[in-house]
Amino acid sequence: MHRHRIDTPHPDEAAALADVHLRTWLETYPNADAGIDAAWITEHIGPVTAPPGVARWRAVIADARDRPDRTFCRAVRPVDGDGVAGFLCGLREPAAEGTPGGTRRPAPGSHVVTLGPMYLLPEARDHGVGGRLMTDFLGWTGADPARLWVTSYNEAAVRFYARHGFRPTGEREWWHGRLPNLRMARAPRVPTVGPAGP
Repeated sequence: MHRHRIDTPHPDEAAALADVHLRTWLETYPNADAGIDAAWITEHIGPVTAPPGVARWRAVIADARDRPDRTFCRAVRPVDGDGVAGFLCGLREPAAEGTPGGTRRPAPGSHVVTLGPMYLLPEARDHGVGGRLMTDFLGWTGADPARLWVTSYNEAAVRFYARHGFRPTGEREWWHGRLPNLRMARAPRVPTVGPAGP
């Protein structure tokens, strides 16, 4: 029996998702070698819990309700309690293609999905919740390719995404000049074609 349920959050829960966002950063990302501590995290992520940050979360949740083909957002809740213990969100956008002069324009008829953010509080980990969230997300993704950024020293997350078909692309970035992130991507799912008729 599952200890957590997964459903679409309500816009009024924006502050709860923002709180999970900050708490998971404070629990996951401190790293002395990278020069990242609680003060650095609070400076750069803490604003998600301020009114403008909560308003942005409210907009994401509302978009997932109003345009579910474009925005994905699921919350994790304890079966026998209240509150939010995690979430996974994603965005589907037109895929860009290269054009002369180095500009990019939407590729006709094609889309790419960006996964993120995805965070679980400790009490929601190691119970299969992450896998259930990812199954739900990949079902929503369908045949579109998907991509994400993950902190390179968050080895558990890198392994988790790899188990679900994401592979490093070689792209890297330093978020706010300090947090080392790497890009992972999942190739588009090719529809299965049955055998040709007689």
